[in-house]
Amino acid sequence: MLRYLELISRRLLVLLNIIIGFEFVQACVLMNNIQQTRIQLEKTYHAMGGKELEEDSASVLNQLQSKLNLVLDELARIFATRYFFILS
Repeated sequence: MLRYLELISRRLLVLLNIIIGFEFVQACVLMNNIQQTRIQLEKTYHAMGGKELEEDSASVLNQLQSKLNLVLDELARIFATRYFFILS
């Protein structure tokens, strides 16, 4: 289980780094998909037992949630700054 969660974590973080180079519409779609993935991870956490989950697995899921939140916030800031002048 832990290896699976670590694989998901690595793949999502690679995807987040790729998004920075995309155009506005593509980036918005991908950021939305990542947000939906974050929600699915939360549901997975609860479906797997939530607080009763093994400590290692719960830790990986919680760290991934935190990373996704921070990176999505940063991406939203970058795109808001980058496209502020286009939209105004």
